[in-house]
Amino acid sequence: MVTDLRHALRLFMRRPAFTCAIVLTLALGIGANTAMFSLVYAVLLRPLPYNDPDRLVFAWRDAGVRTGLEHPRHAVLTGTHVIDWQEQSGVFESFAVVLSWEGNLDPQMDLIHREGAERLRGALVTTNFFELLGARAALGRVFDSRDRSSDAALVVIGDGLWRRRFGADPAIVGQTISLLTGRGASRGKPGQYTIVGVLPPSFRFTYPKETELWAVLPWERIRPTRAIQYQMVGRLKPGVGTSQAAAVLTTIQQNIERGYGFPEDRVRESRAFVETLPDHVASSVRSGMLLLLSGAILVLTIACVNVALLLMALIVDRRREVALRTALGAGRFRVARQMLCEGLLLASAGGMLGTGLAWTLMPAIRALVPPVVPRGDEMVTDTRVLGFALAASVATAVLCSLAPAWHARRRDVQAGLRRSGGTVTADRVVTRWRRSIVAAQVTVVFVLLVTAGLFLNSFWRLQHVDLGFSGEGLITMEMRLLNPRHHLPGRMAAFQRDVMERVRAVPGVLEASMTSAVPFRGVDFLRAMEPVGEGRARAAHFRPVDPEYFDVMRIRRLAGRGFRASDDESAPRVVIVSEQYGREVFGEVSPVGRRLDVGSEEAEIVGVVADVRTADVARPAMGAVYLPRAQEANEIVCLVVRPAQGVSGVAQAVRDAVRVVDPEQPVENITTMDRVVAASTAEERFYMVATAGFAAVAVLLALAGLAGVVSRTVTERVREIAIRISLGAEPAQLVRLAVGNGLLPVALGLIPGLAGAWAVSGLLRGFLFEVVPLDPLTHAAAAALLALAGAAACYLPARRAARVEPMTVLRAE
Repeated sequence: MVTDLRHALRLFMRRPAFTCAIVLTLALGIGANTAMFSLVYAVLLRPLPYNDPDRLVFAWRDAGVRTGLEHPRHAVLTGTHVIDWQEQSGVFESFAVVLSWEGNLDPQMDLIHREGAERLRGALVTTNFFELLGARAALGRVFDSRDRSSDAALVVIGDGLWRRRFGADPAIVGQTISLLTGRGASRGKPGQYTIVGVLPPSFRFTYPKETELWAVLPWERIRPTRAIQYQMVGRLKPGVGTSQAAAVLTTIQQNIERGYGFPEDRVRESRAFVETLPDHVASSVRSGMLLLLSGAILVLTIACVNVALLLMALIVDRRREVALRTALGAGRFRVARQMLCEGLLLASAGGMLGTGLAWTLMPAIRALVPPVVPRGDEMVTDTRVLGFALAASVATAVLCSLAPAWHARRRDVQAGLRRSGGTVTADRVVTRWRRSIVAAQVTVVFVLLVTAGLFLNSFWRLQHVDLGFSGEGLITMEMRLLNPRHHLPGRMAAFQRDVMERVRAVPGVLEASMTSAVPFRGVDFLRAMEPVGEGRARAAHFRPVDPEYFDVMRIRRLAGRGFRASDDESAPRVVIVSEQYGREVFGEVSPVGRRLDVGSEEAEIVGVVADVRTADVARPAMGAVYLPRAQEANEIVCLVVRPAQGVSGVAQAVRDAVRVVDPEQPVENITTMDRVVAASTAEERFYMVATAGFAAVAVLLALAGLAGVVSRTVTERVREIAIRISLGAEPAQLVRLAVGNGLLPVALGLIPGLAGAWAVSGLLRGFLFEVVPLDPLTHAAAAALLALAGAAACYLPARRAARVEPMTVLRAE
């Protein structure tokens, strides 16, 4: 083996250009696979930092009602569910409850400090939460059983908060901080909380945003109630599976709903779902990650095929060497081992270069991965990733060596020794092999091109969806008014009025408005409202807004009027409805002038505005009802500001204006609406960029392979071409002949490529927006692109064939 490796090294050192081409080709394939495996391992395979995470589960309820407010698999629990599941199920070894920002607004917390206040992402957990997970503190301790009966206000903070706000102070344990919370009876009352521990950097429980602060949720606070607000995490007993646990919890849930008096048909539709924590974290992106990994593997396959073609060409040049080895007693296995060593040497060099390339590009790849991909920021080049790169290199060496080894074994020894030069025509078997391999490449590239084209088409359509508003140039920021003084009679409306006066006076602010939620951000509540006298209630998003809101957001008014300054708390209640809501409730009849029951009293519909997509760019707009902010002030506030072009520092000036009104009021999530909209399509953009990148690399590799095959064929047929020219063949005829022969495998590869694209169409359906997987335009464009690129790759070698000097070639005979 050592002798074979030394021989291979000398062989490749004599051909530096040839060797570099192979190594770079393999580096692209192995590097792409190493990078994608690093991402897939971080998202899907890396164990969560808990004890025995596969037995940790989330339990959810599906109420059987589709209001649009909750995902059927992620419906939070009532207090009754928590208590009955804990007492009656018998499937859990232990059981903890979480009240987080994800499920309810109460755990939002404001950290009061000397500079003002900072909004934190918090969660309330029962005292056995960390013990259930098996999590330990990096400093101090976490909650445990001794805290269950304690009334002390305790918190555990995350590593990020500890470093950002407290400067990684090792003496932080035991210190007190002032928190303003929205918790139940203590709502809006600042309190002193003692920090008992700091979590390690590896601890994460919520994705994509990390919870920064954990406070105690007393078990006594969880009482039987129909209010939905809790999440449940448990550890299954040994031998209990998720399906068994779900069946038990479903029976208990249906009994609960019968006790509520729900109709029996609704009770039968009600379900409980149980999923492991790893599945819960990664289930939404699992198919996308596997799709991208498959694309990377296809790129590596194409690289291996290219290398096999090059090595086969080298074997043709070395046929006398192989024949001489065989004549001197080398068996077929011995020759095949030599080919394998050569492939192993090349693959090792390509693997090292590819791994280095993946490691170099890792920061850029992490930046490209959208926040909606959980744990994407944890991708690293560790021993497992290096082990994958090594395995990929070995597999690549075997794949690259199969065709050359087979070709070397089938050579006739006497013919190899007898031939002192090339033949008049190329070897037919070798030619068929090359065409077959190029056709297989074209098949794979066509599938990748179609996939990338479908993603590109889908993303283009997403980018051109009519959102119902224009966020270009807008700045948005959010507040939640937790301070008790804002909840005194008239104070909330007065605070918001003072803020708007100061914000509109900021230099550079052209327009400003206030709402409870902007599209794709904030908290958008549903409320069931019915037309007076007709009894057809419909759930809709309701949003308190300023009169200027529709102008600032460029939302079109379709009928009636907008809100006025006179629509205040002393004026009759009025609302504006969206076109979709008006159509759902009143049909084709104009809703202007009709009345809605909005809860405490009736309100007149004074206008109709265009539909606005608020939850997802890809989802149709839901009905919406807008109320004047002066008539229904809300503690959740979103500022929307349109600055003058070229003016900088407006966001900070607006924040300062809010602090003038209330120095302790945090302002968070300052960004632009353009970024908000872009973030809403970040996952689609990621898949488009990744597949387009794979397709581009695959096309380049395939074209390089095709050009190499045509060039090699021209070289082997140079005597035939010289004879043809001597007998009167025109250069144009020879070019057409060479291009036609080169395009034949392209045409042969497109046929199974169409079948392959059809086979993967079902996998792509869930990723596409307003595009069918069998879109004929995309398939035709991919085929045309491959045909044109193939013709271009064949043209230069074909021109070289037409310029052969017949006398020079034939004289050499």
